[in-house]
Amino acid sequence: MNEHETTDANVSGAAKDKALLAEGGNVISCRMANRSDDLAGILALAHEAHHESRFQNICFSVEKATRLAIDAFENPKQNGVMVALRGNKQVGFAHCSVGEYFIGTGALLTTVHVLYVSQQVRQSLAGGRCFLGLLAGLESWSRNRGSSQLLLHVTGGIEANRTSRSLARTGYAPVGSNFAKPLNRRNN
Repeated sequence: MNEHETTDANVSGAAKDKALLAEGGNVISCRMANRSDDLAGILALAHEAHHESRFQNICFSVEKATRLAIDAFENPKQNGVMVALRGNKQVGFAHCSVGEYFIGTGALLTTVHVLYVSQQVRQSLAGGRCFLGLLAGLESWSRNRGSSQLLLHVTGGIEANRTSRSLARTGYAPVGSNFAKPLNRRNN
């Protein structure tokens, strides 16, 4: 354990923020991932997000996650992975793609498949900055590709109500609902 870690699960927000400041401050920068040295951090965050999500009982595939990231590096006009950094440490990421509406033509839509901020950062003052930074970056990426809408699906079950409130405060409107029904015991 380093000098900034704690084992007390009930540490106050101020104490967490103080520890996080010592680890790199509340300054968050966001950029598109496009280098192989981004891959390890993306995979670590994807694994963390998976294990925090409602899909945690499904085996995490490093191979699939790696292919998605590499595809974004190799096809940046259609796919993107954005990373949020505190100092040099990746603390959040988003994965998106742009394409036509599945039964329409003439308009591009961006679909955000995941927008994740690490739990440690999410519980600090920097969490909102990270979320908003990723969101702003995704909007810019989408505009630069001629996308007319950004569709963000909140389906992982990670703080869904909080995420929905945050999106509403930034101008996003609900266009439906997400529902899930377990169909068997193995993959529910």
